[in-house]
Amino acid sequence: MPEALTGLPPTTELSVAGAGKDDTRQFVEACVRQRLENCPYSFYYNRVSWRFERGRLILTGIVPSFYIKQMLQTLLKDIQHVRQLENHVDVVSATGLSSERASHPIQPTQKGLSHE
Repeated sequence: MPEALTGLPPTTELSVAGAGKDDTRQFVEACVRQRLENCPYSFYYNRVSWRFERGRLILTGIVPSFYIKQMLQTLLKDIQHVRQLENHVDVVSATGLSSERASHPIQPTQKGLSHE
């Protein structure tokens, strides 16, 4: 990851060639943890969890903005042994969940908008 995006110098990640599944999983999880802890946005990632399964890094949890969600994905996209990144993190602002559409269509009324 470029230094300009994280504000930190690039880190060196060790290779685990010939390692077993558990070693690879532990390696990936250690890389994720290190990147999140050293990121300038680490405070926002306290409510994010992850798991590594068969080459997929699966992210879940909540963050306060789409920008922070995108930065999370950018931060973790190039970890060794991760072939696919699934970002299931929801965006929740102070007004509520932002990453899902309203269950009722918004209809215009004479006095403004209504959820009828």
